[in-house]
Amino acid sequence: MSNASFLMDLSATYGRVLPSVTLAMFLDSFSHYQILSRPPTLERRFSWFATLSKNDISASVLPIRDTIYISHPDAARHLLEEQPAAFVVILCAEDTLPSWLQPSDNRTVVLRQQETLSYFTVMVQQFFIQQLIWESQMDRVVYQKGGLDDILNVGDSLLENFITITDRDMNLLAYSRRQQPPDAFLRRLIEIGCAPHEIATIQKRLVDRRAITLIEEIPGSPYKKLYAPIFVRDSYFGLVLMTCDVRPLSQGLRDQFGLFLKRLVLICENFWKEQIQVDSPHYFFFTKLLKVGGEEVAASYVYNQMRLTDIPANPQLKLLLLELNDADWFERLPEITQAVACINQGYCYYFPYKRDILVLCYAESGDSQLSHRKSETDLQRLIYEPFGINCGVSQIFEDITDIDMAYMQTKVTLGLRNTIQSEWLIAGEAHDKGIFLFEDALLYYLVSETELDRRFLRFSFSHTLLQKVYREDQETGTNNVALFWFYLRYERNATLVAQRLYVHRNTVLYHINKLQKRFDFDLQLQSAREKMLLDFKFFFLTSGQESVKQIFAEATRAPEE
Repeated sequence: MSNASFLMDLSATYGRVLPSVTLAMFLDSFSHYQILSRPPTLERRFSWFATLSKNDISASVLPIRDTIYISHPDAARHLLEEQPAAFVVILCAEDTLPSWLQPSDNRTVVLRQQETLSYFTVMVQQFFIQQLIWESQMDRVVYQKGGLDDILNVGDSLLENFITITDRDMNLLAYSRRQQPPDAFLRRLIEIGCAPHEIATIQKRLVDRRAITLIEEIPGSPYKKLYAPIFVRDSYFGLVLMTCDVRPLSQGLRDQFGLFLKRLVLICENFWKEQIQVDSPHYFFFTKLLKVGGEEVAASYVYNQMRLTDIPANPQLKLLLLELNDADWFERLPEITQAVACINQGYCYYFPYKRDILVLCYAESGDSQLSHRKSETDLQRLIYEPFGINCGVSQIFEDITDIDMAYMQTKVTLGLRNTIQSEWLIAGEAHDKGIFLFEDALLYYLVSETELDRRFLRFSFSHTLLQKVYREDQETGTNNVALFWFYLRYERNATLVAQRLYVHRNTVLYHINKLQKRFDFDLQLQSAREKMLLDFKFFFLTSGQESVKQIFAEATRAPEE
């Protein structure tokens, strides 16, 4: 089979016309040969090869400038005289250069011959085929819009070294799975999910240079490392690091690493266009917590990442899910995200997740800023009325590592929207309302036929207003839990409550109104009362009989005469 037909068969099989090989990469592959002469620069690129025997100097598959020729000295001399642009690898039987060859010739590489010309040709062919397959597989990952792990699985198969990819905040996005991290630096990076602070200055230098850079001194690592920043649409996306633990550092390895980077940037561009689409600070931090939950993330990682956000030290958090399941909405995405940015007076982070938009709202601890009433007003005015987008609303929570539970609340709520809407219809409430609160869905979730998640239940009943009031009672010595209970039990009859608690009626109303104003809710609403009664039932079941007795014994004890 001729070189031309063989190349056509390969192209049809792997979907790529030609590989891209630098002279440095070629010499890396044949480093076990004694190199008698080589050009001063190794940047020249080749796409295929051709072999010349003594009697054949005319064979050419590709344009001469892209072809590396394999030849003995006599045929090489004739080719170079006839074709000044040709490049030849000369196999020399002696340890000295041919007399006609100038040592500084930039058109030749001279190798000490170890095998026959035909055997060496087979090795060169294997080298080009391997490169062709490698590049084709990477191109296929890009074409099929694969992820970072997909391109890494292909890329490190030929690079062989350990590779990690981090985002602009040094969060770990992906890493080689074929081998264990080879040094303490990488083990710590993978363990905590975030690059240690030692490389912060390195990152800044790399971003400024926009080039592959060699870093030799990293604490906890004996290996040389190649770093390269990734830019998407002229914005800094992240950093890729290759540790030279298996293959030693060389110019050929750098060139091959560069080919991998080109495909990696395309993957990142696809990822940015298809999934990010909006300006999403700390996107990878939030989505990592959504995927694995707080139980599998190092506390130091969470602490360091939270310091980079604008979220206060002791926050109140709430998650909103905007359901974008209509393709038409993606055309209006800039307009939608502009409106989303105004939710909670701008104190929020919004980011796409599984074709929806999540909005993480935050406020200072104890603030009523995140009340459901305010959230409903924002979402109705900014999201539902102008766009018709349904929204799921989680409870208020305090720990960012519970964001996966809050996300589950929004999904459960929207999954039960039809049931909730039926309840609104029966109650005579406005039916055209696309904001669904988890509190409205909780009872239906409890009686559903699906298997109940224990962690989810603990989370849902430990982040209620009642639980917060109870914790404050323990800290301050108040007993608002008992006040709430009797106020609900006696159907908001302040006189009966006052008689039971041995206080003045106005005192009851003062404390009830104070709590309603502070948390921005209204016990005149039947739904609010029903939700609090449900919270009380769970509280009675889980608090223990002695604790409950003590709460109500202290509250109903008559004052001493």
